[in-house]
This record gives sequence, structure tokens and C-alpha cells, in this order.
Amino acid sequence: QADDYYIQLVNYGVYAQQNWGFFDKYFLDVGLRADGNSAFGSEVGLQYYPKVGFSYDLGSESFFADNVPSNIISSLRLRGNYGVAGNFPPPFANDRTVSFASYLGQQTAGCGQPGNVDLRPEKTHTLELGSEFQALSGRMTLQVNWYDATTKDALFLVPAPPSSGEGTQMRNVGEIANHGIEIQVVGDVVRRPGWTARVTAAYNTLNNEVVHSGGSPVFGISGFSSSTVQAVVQEGWPVGALRGTTSTLNADGSIASTERLQYLGKPLPDRFGSLGLQLTFGSNLRLEAHADWQTGAQLHSFNRQFRYLYGIGDPELPPALLAANPGPIRRNWLNLTNFFVEDTDYLRVRTMSAYYTLTQSALGRWANNVELGLALQNPFGWWNSSFDPESDHSGAASQGAASVGGFNYASDPTPKSFLATVRVRF
Repeated sequence: QADDYYIQLVNYGVYAQQNWGFFDKYFLDVGLRADGNSAFGSEVGLQYYPKVGFSYDLGSESFFADNVPSNIISSLRLRGNYGVAGNFPPPFANDRTVSFASYLGQQTAGCGQPGNVDLRPEKTHTLELGSEFQALSGRMTLQVNWYDATTKDALFLVPAPPSSGEGTQMRNVGEIANHGIEIQVVGDVVRRPGWTARVTAAYNTLNNEVVHSGGSPVFGISGFSSSTVQAVVQEGWPVGALRGTTSTLNADGSIASTERLQYLGKPLPDRFGSLGLQLTFGSNLRLEAHADWQTGAQLHSFNRQFRYLYGIGDPELPPALLAANPGPIRRNWLNLTNFFVEDTDYLRVRTMSAYYTLTQSALGRWANNVELGLALQNPFGWWNSSFDPESDHSGAASQGAASVGGFNYASDPTPKSFLATVRVRF
């Protein structure tokens, strides 16, 4: 028999927020959100997300203005926030389903999605403390922020015990901790009547760890099989840490020892940031350049590991290893996964652009001005890895599932591109 039916996704909620200001110096913000969603399990009701924040304009205090020259620090503001944010499960992730397949020419039914009556959104509890101030007669702005974010009831596709005969199910398991600092500075290094130069820079740190997995065994969230390399969730490791086989070598290129299911690295960086430069000449010409950087992350190159399998040379591998295993098929390739994990520190120029504005006097009456622009995207960069560190074969098993990447495999790097623009204002 066959049948069809409609299924629908419903999301509903209510939100309230209030802000108070006192003496134009002290500010308090409170809010509460309540959400319901048809993807929640039948045992789960409305979910609540509170928030509270404060801001203190210290620079407007008389004692501050009397003791700190305005040409050194012209304003200083302190702030703090605490809030809870939620991430919905994918639609219909709570439903129990049946799968159908063919067996010996007949239709068979088996276990589909197990279903989860307790499925709820994952919630991230974030505490932030920071400050911002202007200095040097407003020529420099500095923002400093510290954050601590803990994700509870994290959503992961968790495999069922093999004895159950069931497949994976979205579940709220464990706790993930993130903390770090964020620093951004903007400075006008040149202020002249004919031209100006502005520099921006950002520096961020990230410490990520699976605090506990709710009793769930180690499971993969992307990658290949446990015998090759996977991004996994394991207590004490970062989310999506790379796990595979490691080997040590003898001087003659033979394998001295091999260990399975070992930590190989992590695709999330420890530090990352950006750089920017803007040059303005009069009111007509503007030149810009922007770059990003990161350190402390790793990717696994299955491209290189497959080349090794089929007997192709690799300048990143010890010569003795290649000489001891000439191929054409190298049977020990899965024992050497650690040799194909590389650091992906990089500095990459994202854009270089130029814009020129034709004024109304040069155009006549038909337009106020015309702006001509030319931008070069991804022009060049520098990195440690033997491949483009952003050619990352990344994906999640389903909508809303975790995806941190970690694999360079059959992925093309982002191409260089040119973009010309014409903007007309009437």
C-alpha cells in the first residue's frame, strides 16, 4: 500500500525587552524570549532565553574628565552582558520513522530514525565583559572583550548501539565550552588636508573543548571511517578533533610502532584576526585592502594520502619512507595518517580595491555623482600547508548538525576574481 500526507514545521514564540538609562551614564537592558517548535520532542514545552546587560559611560564622569586629558583618552565605556541563545533541532528530527528497502525482490521495512521525545534546542550561555575607548583626540578606537560561552544540551547525530538495529538520532548530549578574548583597534595614522590613512586590526583567541558528552561514546560528525580519519566528539578534545592512526618510523623508513584512534589535530584555530588599510585622497579616490589570518589549526590531506597509496612521490614525507615503499600500491597507507595532517596557519589578502567618484560638476545635471570601482578578490596569501588551507571538504550530516571541517579532499580553492562596479546616484 502507498499513501501521501502533508507534514509541517511550526515555530512560534514571544519576545520582550526593556532598556533603562540613568543620568546618561548608566544603562541596563533586560529581555526574555520564549520559543516553541514542532521539532521539539513531545515531552518538551516552551524554551526560555533570558538576557541582561549593562553599560557604564565612565568617560562622562566629572572626576574622569578632570584627571584624564581629553587628547589622551576622550571617552571610556565599560560593559557586560549575560544571555542565553538557542539553536533549533532540524525539522522533523524528533519523529520516529520507518525505512523501506528491497530484499530478494520484495519490499521490506526496517528501523528508520529512532525518534526522540526529549529533543530540545541546544542552548549557549554566554558571559561577556568588555570596554571601549577613544584616544589621541579620537584618532584611535580600541575595543577589548572577554567571553565565556558554554553550550549545553549540544545537538549531535549520535549512533545507536549496534544491537538495537537502529541508526543515528539527533540528541542533546554533553556540554561544550568556549572562551577567549576579542581585541579590535581602529586608528587614523595620517590625517592631512589632502589625504588620510586608516588602519584596522583584530585579534581573537578561541579555546574550545567538549567538557562532557553526556555518557555518549565517541562518535564522528564528519569525515570518513574510523579506520581512516574522522572529525569526532570526544570528552577533553575540541569539537571535531581529528582522530586516526599514528605511526613512528625507523631510520630505514620501516614502521616502528602504530597506534589506532589517536588525536591528530583540530580544524578550529587558537588565534585568528584581520587587518585592513584604507587610504582616502580628497573626496574622490579611495583605496582599500583587507586580510585575514589564523594560527593553531590543522587539516588532513586525503589528496596526499591517496597519492601515497598509488605510489606517487611526496616531498612532505621522509625520503627513507618513500624508498622503503616504492609501490605501485603501498599497502601501509592507512597506518601513516598522522603524516598527512598539516598546520594551516595563514595570512591571506581577501580584497584589494579602488574607487573613484566623479562629481556632479564633471557629469552635468543628469546625475549627482558616479562611482567607479575595481576590486580584486583573493589575490594572494601565505600559508604553512602544502595546499590551500581553505580548500576544506566540510559538511554536516544534516541541517543544523555540527560542521567544523578538517579535510582537504577533492576540494578546489577559492579562485581569484575581478569585480568592476558602477554606481550612479541621481
